[in-house]
Amino acid sequence: MKNRLIKITSLTTCCCAFSALAQLNQTTESSRDRGIIQTNRLVDLEKAGKIIGLEVKDSQNEKLGRVKDLAVDLQNGRIVEVIVTTSGMLGVDEQFVAVPPAQFTVDANEKKLLLNVETTRFKGAPTFKLSEWDSITQTANISRVYQYYGTKPYFSQDERPTSNQSPLSVHAGEIRRASKLIGMTAENPQNEKLGKVENLIVDLPAGRVVEVVVASGGFLGLGGELSAVPPQSFYFAGGRGILTLDTTKEALLNAPHFKSSDRSAATSPDQVVMVYSSYHVDPYFTTNAVDDTTQNVRDRNDHGLTPLNQGSSPEDVNTTRQIRKQIMAVPGLSVNAKNVKIITIDGRVTLRGPVNTEDEKRQVVAIAVKVASEPNVDVQLQVKSSSPGE
Repeated sequence: MKNRLIKITSLTTCCCAFSALAQLNQTTESSRDRGIIQTNRLVDLEKAGKIIGLEVKDSQNEKLGRVKDLAVDLQNGRIVEVIVTTSGMLGVDEQFVAVPPAQFTVDANEKKLLLNVETTRFKGAPTFKLSEWDSITQTANISRVYQYYGTKPYFSQDERPTSNQSPLSVHAGEIRRASKLIGMTAENPQNEKLGKVENLIVDLPAGRVVEVVVASGGFLGLGGELSAVPPQSFYFAGGRGILTLDTTKEALLNAPHFKSSDRSAATSPDQVVMVYSSYHVDPYFTTNAVDDTTQNVRDRNDHGLTPLNQGSSPEDVNTTRQIRKQIMAVPGLSVNAKNVKIITIDGRVTLRGPVNTEDEKRQVVAIAVKVASEPNVDVQLQVKSSSPGE
């Protein structure tokens, strides 16, 4: 009976995802016919590990350098800059130039990046050393890089809203090197190892980190299978050099995963849609697909928080961790209840997502109030309506 329920659930999830994908394709095609430039289509998906090391050339096929790394804001799912090495032998006296990702086109066949700006402008750009990482990734310095290339970073302007939204300000998260994220251990808030980051799936021209690919076989018994997770589902835990994935082992096991031998599955649009739907993350690449439930409509209208809004201070991270830890310790709670979204910002806790019963809601709220005090807890939990016979 259990296997039958799993199959029915999987089939339902797939049907919803494919329906959402069809809506997405229809929406973007319609917009293209009207001459609107789209920035939310899944077009040039590639692994970050493949982009690092590619040659950078100009329109005349002149070699300008090589991709050393990608500066990544995982919290916002963004590629902040492409780091290009321009000089030096074997790492000695290497100089680097930071370029906004939208200035490039990926030529996968030729294994190179094409720079879409004047060569003289690139060659005249300020250089830096990787030892200056903490300084060059300050928002003021990133803004100067974007200004040099005549554009603006995502965190200096409001996101383009959907028809049901007002503009929302975006703040930069912690910026890391993609090469350092690859291989990093992923844990849940209970400090249980979930796997290691195998790669990042990125859309370079759009400046987006689309998915984080996690190898969980040795930890969850998935063998050689990989899990794809939206980047917004992760946050950094207090300088430990570990990524925290705000989910449970059960939820990760039930989420979409694929065989390591079929790596193209991570870059197929239908798979990406299912991944975002599974983790209840609103995808950037759609406006009215996947999120047409009552809950998501409410999220749009009231500017609902998601895990990407999680505060980065040690106090906020610890509050979220303590609430999650105590929820996980309650016997008999459903997977839904254990996987509710807990977002702490400046000491204020928001609880979101579905729970199965009013009693589960009461227990979850009681834990949050105990940790953060009642005035600091915003309850946005929804009790799932039960169908006859459930």
